[in-house]
Amino acid sequence: MIKKSILVCAVLLCLHAAWVARFPDRGMPTHQFQDNVVKVQRFLYAESPYALVGTSLSARILKDSIPEVASIAFGGSSVKNGLRLVLFKPEAPRVLFVETNLLLRESDAGFIDRALAPFPYAVKRVVPSLREQYQPICLFADLMLGATGVNPQQGAATVNREFLERCIEDALAADTVSPPDRARGRMERVASLLSGIEAKGTRLVFFEMPVHPRLEGLASFGQVRELVEERFPRTRYAYVPRDTAAYLTTDGMHLDYDGQCRFSGYFRSCIRGCIGAGDGARGAGPADGSE
Repeated sequence: MIKKSILVCAVLLCLHAAWVARFPDRGMPTHQFQDNVVKVQRFLYAESPYALVGTSLSARILKDSIPEVASIAFGGSSVKNGLRLVLFKPEAPRVLFVETNLLLRESDAGFIDRALAPFPYAVKRVVPSLREQYQPICLFADLMLGATGVNPQQGAATVNREFLERCIEDALAADTVSPPDRARGRMERVASLLSGIEAKGTRLVFFEMPVHPRLEGLASFGQVRELVEERFPRTRYAYVPRDTAAYLTTDGMHLDYDGQCRFSGYFRSCIRGCIGAGDGARGAGPADGSE
């Protein structure tokens, strides 16, 4: 009985590994944390000449619009975690797009630490079927999604106006700047990671995600913009021109589906010169420019 169970288990594992080898792009995360882990593993185990680091704001950029760019924009996390990941990987991307909205945010880095632990990192490099993307629940979710033809990103297509207004009022009431010493300390920690990545030959391109028009002038956003441009001046670094069009959001900060589609097209058009032939000079290319 035990031998039979072991044999059945071995056959199932081989079938699973064969499926993964045949369909390496299949598998859909079922929740935010799992999505973050999948992004980490996809980035670690694939060649990524172009990458984007950010938070849940830039995670709304539609992947189909920038298929050449590996997105490690983590929901509920910080840009700093993505930068640690980029710095860890031996092969540096040629271009790194850096979201600045919440650049100074601190968050738990536990899932990054676990992904970079030597043993799990080595095993999952050799045995892809053990990666999070290929968990049975992810494969099943992908199959069900294919059968129904539903676009999961359209879940943000409906905006609850009452909820949106409450979120905006809460954000305005909570708006405050960090003490200068603390803000500069956080900026220097982020800048240290960016400098390490830049030293590996990566070109940095900064961008800001649009938010609801009533929140664009938040003092906290202004403080971050000032610190970023002071540390990474536009005379030396590329910036995607800030999109000043009015966007509808689900909660004041995150774009609804129509906004995702619009901004993704805008972002794609702005970075076109940075991908491929535009890798050359640090301060050159269509991504440069003031607002």
